[in-house]
Amino acid sequence: MSTTKDGKYSNAENLPRLREALEKEARETVIDLLITPENVPAAIEKLKSRFGQAKVVIGGMIADAKKL
Repeated sequence: MSTTKDGKYSNAENLPRLREALEKEARETVIDLLITPENVPAAIEKLKSRFGQAKVVIGGMIADAKKL
């Protein structure tokens, strides 16, 4: 496998890394995408969308609580 010239991991390198690192709900969220390296960007975006928005979720909860 070859790392991209700017030091980032390639999709082919990230696929096994994702397969090994993800567990439980995160793994189930993208299991259908962890088939080919071409799907790695979509899997990462799906994970970001599902799990990477904690500040937005908390902000929404605070706003809802203030309405009470």
